[in-house]
Amino acid sequence: MPRSSNAYTRWSNGDIDGEALDVDIEYKDSDVDDIRHNPFDVEIEGKSLRKSNRAIIITALVVSMLFALGLMLAYFLGHDNSPNQPTDAERMFSKLLQDYEKTWSDVYQSQISAENIGNNIRYLSEKPRYSGSAWSNETAVFVQKAWQDLGFDSVVKKQYQVLLSYPNMHKSSTVKIVQDLNVIFEAVLSDSNDTSMLYNAYNAFSKSDNELGNVIYVNYGRVEDFEELKKNYISPIGCLVVARYGKIYRGNAVENAYKYKAKGVVFYPDPADFGYGGSTEPYPHSRYLPDYAIVRGNVKLGYGDIRTPGYPSIKNVLELLDASESLLPKLPVVSISGRDAKEIMKLLDGEEVPAAWQGKMNMTYRFGGQFQDTRNKLTIDVSTSEEVKTIYNVIGTVRGAVEPDRYVIIGSHRDSWTFGAMDGASGMACQMEIAHGIGALLEQGWRPRRTILFANWGGEEQGMMGSTEWVEEYLKTLSATAVAYINIDMCVDGTDTLEVGANPTLKDVVFEGAKSVPLPDQPDVSVYDKWLGYWNMITNDHVKEPIVEMYGSGSDFAAFNDEAGVPYIHIGYTQYLDNPVSVYHTGIDTYDYLHRFVDPHFQYHATVSKVAGDILLRLSDSALLPISPEQYINLLKTYIEQQPWATLVDDYNIDLDVVQALLLSSLNYYEKAVSDFKENMLDKDELVLNPLLLRSVNDKLMLLERQFITCRQNTTYPQMEHVLFGPGANNDYGVTPMRNLLLSIVNFGNDIDDWGIAEIAKQINIVGLAIKSAADLLCDGLTAV
Repeated sequence: MPRSSNAYTRWSNGDIDGEALDVDIEYKDSDVDDIRHNPFDVEIEGKSLRKSNRAIIITALVVSMLFALGLMLAYFLGHDNSPNQPTDAERMFSKLLQDYEKTWSDVYQSQISAENIGNNIRYLSEKPRYSGSAWSNETAVFVQKAWQDLGFDSVVKKQYQVLLSYPNMHKSSTVKIVQDLNVIFEAVLSDSNDTSMLYNAYNAFSKSDNELGNVIYVNYGRVEDFEELKKNYISPIGCLVVARYGKIYRGNAVENAYKYKAKGVVFYPDPADFGYGGSTEPYPHSRYLPDYAIVRGNVKLGYGDIRTPGYPSIKNVLELLDASESLLPKLPVVSISGRDAKEIMKLLDGEEVPAAWQGKMNMTYRFGGQFQDTRNKLTIDVSTSEEVKTIYNVIGTVRGAVEPDRYVIIGSHRDSWTFGAMDGASGMACQMEIAHGIGALLEQGWRPRRTILFANWGGEEQGMMGSTEWVEEYLKTLSATAVAYINIDMCVDGTDTLEVGANPTLKDVVFEGAKSVPLPDQPDVSVYDKWLGYWNMITNDHVKEPIVEMYGSGSDFAAFNDEAGVPYIHIGYTQYLDNPVSVYHTGIDTYDYLHRFVDPHFQYHATVSKVAGDILLRLSDSALLPISPEQYINLLKTYIEQQPWATLVDDYNIDLDVVQALLLSSLNYYEKAVSDFKENMLDKDELVLNPLLLRSVNDKLMLLERQFITCRQNTTYPQMEHVLFGPGANNDYGVTPMRNLLLSIVNFGNDIDDWGIAEIAKQINIVGLAIKSAADLLCDGLTAV
């Protein structure tokens, strides 16, 4: 769109450029004639009398002085230097002092409309937005136009060619109980009346195969669940296993089943995990999940395009499929409803399961091993197809007025497994309303100190495709210039409390953002107050601050944290933990459900938009970055001193003191570096008066998280390079602190050899030196004596 010549200032739509410093002097016609007249000639009766040289010099000096005086008068008369009108130089310096202002946040919050959010969710969830589908791509155009209309400096669509997985349109998957050649039961693989729009439930990247066998119930399919089977002398070898969704990432459950030699996996949602209504009628009469609902999802390990792990899927980048084959499921996987799971499980023989394995399907849960009628067998026939498709990211830019080369990124994903009103139209609609609020500020003359990037990702549901490929394409730039990433996924699935996952250094800015926004129904109570009260309630303890968790994977923050070392915030509103109800990845995730039973007036969607927007303003506008290096100290102490490896090293005859020596010395150095950094740093008011020093301090804060990235870990997942936070060893959704160090101890067991000792030593060095590197950054370790 056309811009004025002074684009990108906080107070107008443009830069202060060289033209703004030019002085234009206007003369009257008579003045011009006088200047053009030869001052050395005097006309007398048509004759010229040449003056003497002395007279000429004096005349020239007088005229020059008068000319200079005229310039000065013209300049000062043309420039109002009254106290209320700053000079151009003062304006430029004031621009450098730009800082977060609560008044701008208040204006922003006043622009957030719950009605807009509801209308956008209704529109986006009209049809399923499958990854790579026409409707997903059409909504990308919708987002692009909306951001262009807001006056963003640029809005582009980035495309990537990625491998996606779909059900085979020519062959339906099936789940049956058969007796000889007779089918005595068949599961229904659809949970929606609108079968013309929804695929039958499937799991992306499942192995296509047909398996027949006996059935064993394996609880959630965790490692400890399979070990419990061993304790009870039950073997899953050659059997099909039934697992309830929950506790861990479904792809890890499939991998565990493969390792314990099962030959297929059947998932179902148990009411104990997805909401138990007892005698209450389920949806559409209440919020409780109906027993015909089916949960589907992606079951491959890792994230991004599996053909190019660690590299972007752009033109001319070579495929590396062999490098990622270990991340593809090796078993057929199918999802069924709780209703159909009950029909299968009530026919199983075997001992009753422990109380912790008992669900809420009003039946006796048994381990199985065979059916009560030994002639019965379960057969699953799974048919999926992989296809290279184009996905699109929409990237909108609001250029910074002072530091345009520093980026704060806020993202949401566009695709869904079904109609996806909550996952992820709610997050997408909130992001669009945040963009609307920022656009309103731009109209009033505001512009952020740093550049804001709005990112709407494609392909998240099949393994964070769009965000990962974008991060991998711009990895070096992001590593050098990105301040933080804010992620909004399933924005609201309940209205009880805020829920945040974030890197430790961003906790404080999250708290400030939550304190700045009142509850929609209690204007005297802040979001922070309610959040803190929630944690006090569930911990039976007076915690000083709400718990901010770390997540391993599961949404678009993964590549930012794991590959680029860009700290993230993942934010939303949720339910209390006593009886949560989830329609996650089911055909029930519709606008009707969200509007009637979760957030009827979309007030909590607006609340999240206000909190996330205030955090965005603080990160993009604060002169001194609100990043807190001290938040790592206690966390690292806990990791080093209280980690479960204390027992592991004893079990494996490894000297704990040796393991901890480098880690503790690095931590002590880091703690002192943080203290010195805070003590030696000028007060903020003084710091902003020295732009170069301010830039230096901010760069240290921005680059702190990068010190924990290494490419020398040799992990199973080549992209996961953060040495402190990695996806859980047996659960990609969770976090295993110092994951590779722990795994190096576990993997070698009691028969550890010299090579194993060397690998453990290597992982200790990687972690210890990463902590030391963070300390060096803060205290100018290169120049330390």
